[in-house]
Amino acid sequence: MAAMMAPTAMVLSSCSHDASPLKVGVSPRIGSEPFYLARDTALIPEGIQLLHFASQTEKNAAIIAGDLDAMTLTLDEVLQLRGVGIPLTVVTVLSVSAGADMLIVKRDKTGKSLLKPGARLGYEPNSIGVLMLMMTLKELGLQKHQLTLVPLAVGEPQKQAWLNDEVDAVITYQPFSSELVRMGCQAYLTSRDLPRNIYDVLAVRTDHIDKKRQQIQQLIDTYYHALEHFVVYQDDSLYRMATRQKVTFAEAQAALQGIVIPGKELNEKWLSSESEFNEAAKQVNRLLFQESVLSRPDELDDFWRNQFL
Repeated sequence: MAAMMAPTAMVLSSCSHDASPLKVGVSPRIGSEPFYLARDTALIPEGIQLLHFASQTEKNAAIIAGDLDAMTLTLDEVLQLRGVGIPLTVVTVLSVSAGADMLIVKRDKTGKSLLKPGARLGYEPNSIGVLMLMMTLKELGLQKHQLTLVPLAVGEPQKQAWLNDEVDAVITYQPFSSELVRMGCQAYLTSRDLPRNIYDVLAVRTDHIDKKRQQIQQLIDTYYHALEHFVVYQDDSLYRMATRQKVTFAEAQAALQGIVIPGKELNEKWLSSESEFNEAAKQVNRLLFQESVLSRPDELDDFWRNQFL
């Protein structure tokens, strides 16, 4: 695989003329897997620096600090960051959740769910956890004040909180949810049961587009090249993913089945004024404002561009 990819990587590297690297922040959601594959197979051009963040919260902090030019985010995160003055534009949709995001709950000795008024619910603030929380409460007919909300980063912190009996339920996503399920927890509600509003996207600093245009194009070309390889050599890609995420091959397969990954052609349809993605952006924008996550609705000016597809 590396031998096949190397020539393309060399061609892409030769196109970059910007002395400073394009710093790209990624975190371990399934939609980001092609970026990790590109890194593992030495496909990333020299003018691009891929930075891994263990949690969305850490990555958002780096964005706010001005340390990143581009980043993988969820749709609601783009809106929240724009809401605090970070100019961001979506340039590619990486995936849409169709079961990968979920509410995991404990059950008592009789098998009854512990998710009831007063339950302790762990979720990651300032990330997809916020949107999942709002949609979950609406679906279950609960109000925030009826639950004890526990801020927890997805991954190891949620696992430890579970082991220490500090939570009764958590909002999480694949592949981290697989480990909790192995520990005897059960999926109570997934994104398959909720409105199709959970998108993973690649966003760039709007104010960096002109000066980093060539590198952004390289990044997107690299992503689609790696995505093609991810699909053609899926078993190899899933083994890499399982090893990195410390899950089984079967769990990696299940995680992949919980999302829809659009190719370039579908992206061209979604990044347009009359599309399901554009409608989802409007719906999430309204929801975040109604729930006071946003102080005012986003005007959605320059929210997406399809020029790099």
